[in-house]
Amino acid sequence: LPVPAEALIPEPFNINFMAFPLTIRNRIYTYLLTVSGLISIRQNRTPFFAYALIQDEITGNKTSFSKCSSFNINILQTCKAVHAEAKEVLYGENKFDMLNLTDKTSPKADFGVQVFGMGYQSLVKRTVFRAEYLKEFAWMVNSGWTGLKEAFPGLEHETLVLELEELGLKYHRVLVRKEREEWRKWVKRISRSIMTVLGGGRGKAIVVPVWMDLEVMFPGRREVGKGR
Repeated sequence: LPVPAEALIPEPFNINFMAFPLTIRNRIYTYLLTVSGLISIRQNRTPFFAYALIQDEITGNKTSFSKCSSFNINILQTCKAVHAEAKEVLYGENKFDMLNLTDKTSPKADFGVQVFGMGYQSLVKRTVFRAEYLKEFAWMVNSGWTGLKEAFPGLEHETLVLELEELGLKYHRVLVRKEREEWRKWVKRISRSIMTVLGGGRGKAIVVPVWMDLEVMFPGRREVGKGR
């Protein structure tokens, strides 16, 4: 005899999500709330997640969260207990791309302006600032990072990404290893050159926090983000 269609529908049942081990819950949070690449925030313009976008490639267009099929921020609205755990993953495991504003840009850098909602900014652990020319990082390296650290007290890692659109530019050629140049000499040479540019040509040593890195990226290379 044919089985009635309604008999094939499983009985609904409830699951106590909080009864799962924390390691399992964190894996679920990570799947739903992290993205590969960067989350771009409109610093000093549109705060919070209202117009946050995802950027996967340096030269690619930014895309909306709807393009990331697994991302679902609604889990934060499940209950207070889930929200308390999940927000740590959303803000702590993703990398946030901030506009590389300085004391001379318009608008000027003002890390006192809240980028995230009250109580969430301290959860951010990773920020990224991008520029096409190395000298654009001079203000951040010399003094700007102090204000950044005050605004994001939980910050553990800041990445300065130098985007090289082409290697034909004068300074970009300096970074390239010369033919038959030994690795050690090459590293020392570009280190001195970088310090000279960031120091404004003053030739003095610059003290850089250990949690700040400089990364050189080429067109088409995917951003290194925490996620799948």
